[in-house]
Amino acid sequence: MAASIDQYLQSLRGAFSQLPGGTPQQQPAPASPRTMPQQAPDDAYQRMVAQALSGKSYKDMFPAQAPYRPPPPPAPAPEAPAAQAVAEPFAFDYGTHASDYKRGGRITPTEAQKHAGNYSKQHLSFHGLPISIETPKGATREGKDHTGKVWRCKMPADYGYIKRTEGADGDHLDVFVGPDRGSRMVFLINQNDHRTGKFDEHKAILGTTSERQAVALYCAAFSDGCGAKRIGSIEPMSLDAFKHWLKQGKTKTPAKAKTIVEHALAVTRSKT
Repeated sequence: MAASIDQYLQSLRGAFSQLPGGTPQQQPAPASPRTMPQQAPDDAYQRMVAQALSGKSYKDMFPAQAPYRPPPPPAPAPEAPAAQAVAEPFAFDYGTHASDYKRGGRITPTEAQKHAGNYSKQHLSFHGLPISIETPKGATREGKDHTGKVWRCKMPADYGYIKRTEGADGDHLDVFVGPDRGSRMVFLINQNDHRTGKFDEHKAILGTTSERQAVALYCAAFSDGCGAKRIGSIEPMSLDAFKHWLKQGKTKTPAKAKTIVEHALAVTRSKT
């Protein structure tokens, strides 16, 4: 029986080689059923041999494969929780020289909040000085004069106050922070009432490198054009001397740069 199948298949092989366009090919002798390799046929003749010997249909021998489906994309990594800012305790140390912003959410305060100062502000550490920014550079500051008339002014620099201090007016010591955040010069202005000429309070100018720059910045912060009339005197000093003056708490009377610097030198010498 096996011999007759082999003869039949051999005749089919010869018939395939005689088809138009076909070229005779040297084919190896067909394997016997016992030695037929168990692998997928790769041409028409081998498929016919396998079908005849196994009795399987072409569809059974080569089942349709499932369509390719790409694997699902990997799940995104969970986002790390945002770091929460930790409030730094204030101390009259001023030992650090870091100068960086710590911004808080700002809102438009009401008149009552402006008076009380209890609204969200920006916070700045300027070479160790803890400062709250009430009005950033470019924002409009407004208030009322002694007659009740409303005034408005676009601020030429960040404006606020130094925390844990008390100025001559009973509020914190006011400060302007100019563009040069690396400057260690302070220009302390003894501000007078421009109507009476009497001492009013101090205004500290930080972030500038010259007296001319400090005066221009200060005068630009007044919309009535009377900034220069308010300057009783300008006391230039180093940032370190200014810090010593703050520690003394002598912020109720006009400041003298010579006295402040001499005190700072005396404190420094006593520690060496």
